[in-house]
Amino acid sequence: MPTQAECLVPHFYQGQTNIMLDGEWQFYWNKLYQNDSSTISSDEYIVIQNPGIWNDLDFHGEKLTGKGFGTYITEIDTDQYYDSLSLYLPGFYSSQNVYLNGKCINRTGKVGMSPETSSVNWVPQVVPISLRKGKNQLVIEISNFHHYKGGFYVDIKLGKWANIDQAVKKNWLINIFTAGAFIMIGVFFLGMFIFWRQTKEYIIYTVFTISYSIRILSSGNHILKVIFDEMSWQWAVGIEYFTLYMAFWSSTALLSPYLSKLTYRVISTYFIGLTVSILILPLALYSRFLTFGITSALAIFIWFLVLLIKRRKTISIREFLSILFFLIFALAGWILEFLIHSNDLDILYVDPNLMRFLAVLVLGLVVSERYSTDYDQVQKLKEEAESSKQTIEAQLIELNGQQQLLTERNTKVETLLKEVHHRVKNNLQLIDSLLDVGALNNDKSSTSILEDSRGRIGTMSLIHQNLYMNNDLGTILLTDYIHDLTHHLADIHNIDDLSLHIDIPELVFDVDTMIPLGLIINELVTNTFKNINSLPKNCHLDIQCKTIVKGEYEISLKDQGKNLPKPLEQLVEAGYGLRLAYRLSIQLMGNLSHYHDNGNIFTLTFWDTQRRKQIL
Repeated sequence: MPTQAECLVPHFYQGQTNIMLDGEWQFYWNKLYQNDSSTISSDEYIVIQNPGIWNDLDFHGEKLTGKGFGTYITEIDTDQYYDSLSLYLPGFYSSQNVYLNGKCINRTGKVGMSPETSSVNWVPQVVPISLRKGKNQLVIEISNFHHYKGGFYVDIKLGKWANIDQAVKKNWLINIFTAGAFIMIGVFFLGMFIFWRQTKEYIIYTVFTISYSIRILSSGNHILKVIFDEMSWQWAVGIEYFTLYMAFWSSTALLSPYLSKLTYRVISTYFIGLTVSILILPLALYSRFLTFGITSALAIFIWFLVLLIKRRKTISIREFLSILFFLIFALAGWILEFLIHSNDLDILYVDPNLMRFLAVLVLGLVVSERYSTDYDQVQKLKEEAESSKQTIEAQLIELNGQQQLLTERNTKVETLLKEVHHRVKNNLQLIDSLLDVGALNNDKSSTSILEDSRGRIGTMSLIHQNLYMNNDLGTILLTDYIHDLTHHLADIHNIDDLSLHIDIPELVFDVDTMIPLGLIINELVTNTFKNINSLPKNCHLDIQCKTIVKGEYEISLKDQGKNLPKPLEQLVEAGYGLRLAYRLSIQLMGNLSHYHDNGNIFTLTFWDTQRRKQIL
């Protein structure tokens, strides 16, 4: 009666460079070789092809799940003794022990029958072995209580040490080179964002390349875990999956201009959701989504390719070809990874990262071309700016010359204006002197008329005097003007003792306002001086001015005289002076009023020139 092992079709090794151990294996569920080596004589096994993932495997009518433990057994026949051989054991989702002819030759993690007695060290192994002539028994026991899937990731390879070691080193070099290239491209894009232009596109390029560089180092040969041996295996798996989904998201973000906003948001939300699941879910849950995530990414990229072909006529040939090759290389990478994940390809000889690297190179060429175009535009703008600068400088020199000429002309004009005002003032003073001489030989009535005329002429003369004595030829300070005008009128009317109190802020007005305002003040002050009967003549005047609102003012004049003999309205009709003041107040769009309270109080509200122009 043959033993169960003798019922297997063995693997034959006769000095080949390498062979795949993808023939018949005995698989024992919930049995460990380390606990009972008599497992190989038990009938509780099934024969399988390829010692792969045991999920959904039909074991005597029972559908297996990922969690549990089991033992794989196969036989290797040789024609002679072989030394300097090795087994390539791919990365496991779990822990494993390897036995050759009853002797343990490798341990990865700790194999146990419960989560508490198991630990994981998820890295590929190259195990040196020697095969005796004839039958050799290979036993691999595995336990998995943490990952969604249990068993092997890809097939086991047997071959000459030099060949397998060379293949592993070659794969390492490819991964390190590809990851380094990704990092360099990512740093380049990051530098473009920091030092040149802060666009979303450069950040997405950076996320894509850096994420995939970390993904390369944390998958396949698990270089990151080998370098950081103390890293928790949960962290190693989390980093691998997290960077994978970030690469998915950034890939779709790069192609977002070819999608509607709603479609892009749906796809982006989907991949971001997968990324977030790594942070909040335990490994046993989020590891379930890996196959679906890869296949969905594959489907989305195929869909992108169809959309690109449909939009061929709406984009430039250069943009079409660049995106087309990016999609082709990216699709090739996803297809290769899917086949490896499905245990249909050998990871030592097919590396999907090379395809993705070619995809990124295409994008790098596109970005470089765009950068060179933008740089040429910047240089052109710089040259145009330099030319404009020279033109502006020439125009500034010309403007400075014109400004100097205008300044000289303005100085001449100001000198002429001052001369005009000075001559007008002198002429008015001459007229005032003539009127003064005329008053000496006239009766009282004529003298009064001449005094009034002198006051009005003095009012205008003081305005011209203020204009040519000030630096500003256009405005007059109200306080100084009222002070000079009041004292001038006091001299005309022989006021011996004038007590003058002026309460006016720093207000200035132009000629169009000052002439009528000065004449109104002249008439009111003159009226006060005429009504003084005491000898020697003395008078107390209180003049105030305030701003009501911007452009509107109120000026009041108070004396200590007796009340007017008639209301203001009647006096306006009867006398020329108050009639003139009243009409001039209307010209200033103001109002002249009077009341008596221990003296006569005249109040004038008026608008300045700017506000009057706004109304008119």
